[in-house]
Amino acid sequence: MNFIEQIRGEITLLSKEENIDKSKAFIIWILQQYYSLPREEAVNVMTDSSGDKGMDAFIENEDSMTIIQCKLYDDETKEVGEKEISVFKNCLDWLKQPNEIQQLNLPKLLDAATIFVEKWNEGASVELHYFGFGKFSNGANRERRVFNNSDYRDRMQMYFHDIDDILNLFQANLQSVNPLSSETVNLNFSKGQFFLRQEGNFPALVVSIKGNELASLYTKYGDRLFERNIRLFRGVRKGSINAEIINTVLNTSDRKKFWYFNNGISFVCSDFCFDDEKNPTKVTVVGPQIINGCQTTVCLKEAQNLSEGTAAIPDEIDVLARFIKAPISDVELITLYTNSQNPVSEAQLKSNDPIQKRLKRDFDNYSPPYFYSIKEGDWKILLKDDKQKYEGRVINIIKLLKPPKQYILF
Repeated sequence: MNFIEQIRGEITLLSKEENIDKSKAFIIWILQQYYSLPREEAVNVMTDSSGDKGMDAFIENEDSMTIIQCKLYDDETKEVGEKEISVFKNCLDWLKQPNEIQQLNLPKLLDAATIFVEKWNEGASVELHYFGFGKFSNGANRERRVFNNSDYRDRMQMYFHDIDDILNLFQANLQSVNPLSSETVNLNFSKGQFFLRQEGNFPALVVSIKGNELASLYTKYGDRLFERNIRLFRGVRKGSINAEIINTVLNTSDRKKFWYFNNGISFVCSDFCFDDEKNPTKVTVVGPQIINGCQTTVCLKEAQNLSEGTAAIPDEIDVLARFIKAPISDVELITLYTNSQNPVSEAQLKSNDPIQKRLKRDFDNYSPPYFYSIKEGDWKILLKDDKQKYEGRVINIIKLLKPPKQYILF
């Protein structure tokens, strides 16, 4: 699946979930992708309606305002023309006159106009952003240049985002939430040992794969395989569950029962397909992420390292694996519930929250920097040289919540 098809698929799914047309779903999708707004907040800042004066969304910031227009085309080569840009910039004339808008019975547009006048008088700057799922004509670009060189150029600027810009950001966002988004892996499984579920919005595949395949996957990708997981490897302590997993793999009599003893692995991915529709023995997975099964996966690799005289996990080791094809917007909820079957703290459930990740980046940019530990095991796996720059300055989210709440569901 290429990125354009993937984006269109997410917009279509969004339109079904919100019971709106695709043009409105595209606005929400843009607000989520570009401005990292949760869906509910994205809906709230939308002004899109009949008679909206060429404005789809209005975002108020502390010292600036962002005005957004979105155009979804079925043909990505279609161009936004100068007429559309002229209509877009004229929305400013309406925003300056809330009394006139009051007569139109457009509450959201009226709220935006009221805020606009107040912020403008306070000296706030204005950015107009036009998102076109296509291209911009020469005439449209002339309109933009004229606008950006007006008498108010120090406070108002217009920006264009065409299909290339949208694709670039989409790919960048995929990489930030899934560093393996562009990776494709092939996994073998025994003939006849698969189940395909195609009902609903999330196609899923259940198969039995060899433990050696999982160990090889971890060898190749390391902890990038668990970016969407809420915790990393917890280590091996005597008597721990992880120690028992390794002992089972190494025990010549117990290893045949591994499939029955282990809870299995859950993947999310952007796509999967078979080598044969009727009797498949191999699945190709795009953008794999293990959201449940980190401990099992790393333990298989640890057992492989401890094995004497062999570099591979014995063939007797089979692991139940589930692959769920889901858009990024739904991965968080799937991750939460697949990990809620075991005791998990509230802090751990929030480890992939965009706010926590932003705080982690902010702490890292302090002078001196702080390591914000939001995921169990993230400090432990950090390289020694990387740890030195923090000089012991570690903030642990789990310790911040006292006492941590426990979720034991199902």
